[in-house]
Amino acid sequence: MARRTLKKQKPTHAAIAYVQLAIGWTVCVFLASKLAMMNFDGLFTLTGIVLGLMIAFTGLMYNRARAYPEGKIQRRSILAAETGLKAICFALVAIAVGGLIFYVYSLQGIQPAQGVSVYQQRPLLYFGAAVPAAIAFNALAEIFNAMNYVVPQVVREKSTKKRLRGMQSKTKRPPSSKRSI
Repeated sequence: MARRTLKKQKPTHAAIAYVQLAIGWTVCVFLASKLAMMNFDGLFTLTGIVLGLMIAFTGLMYNRARAYPEGKIQRRSILAAETGLKAICFALVAIAVGGLIFYVYSLQGIQPAQGVSVYQQRPLLYFGAAVPAAIAFNALAEIFNAMNYVVPQVVREKSTKKRLRGMQSKTKRPPSSKRSI
């Protein structure tokens, strides 16, 4: 979604952009609420899995770029790999900043109040939760951009007639020659 607005895109591209935005905000709100309540259960596992997937995607794009000869596909794959690497850096910075902020909070004795809703907590907890969540949202946006660089090559729109012709040509087999032993 780099330089185009949502209004100028095709309906399917705009729908994909809205889904990506919804996923990003959902993860951001989930992460911020978990951090604001200082409930770290499952966060390390989740961040490890997401970071592993980002690393695998970036490595796959680098290998894909090396496999193709110079041209449009290779440049798009390298661009996707570089953007994926940038997303990995943002994710690592989010993990480091979040860990540092909550380590300082634990040294200062700042804890969420028991029995009080999340919205009535100290503003300092919200700030501490919002900073890593915003950086993680940026990491998700970058990895989605990296995926958008290579998706047009993989998924192409075809008419129904072309799909049917392709299916029919695959089902027709040339007559097999009989070999004698």
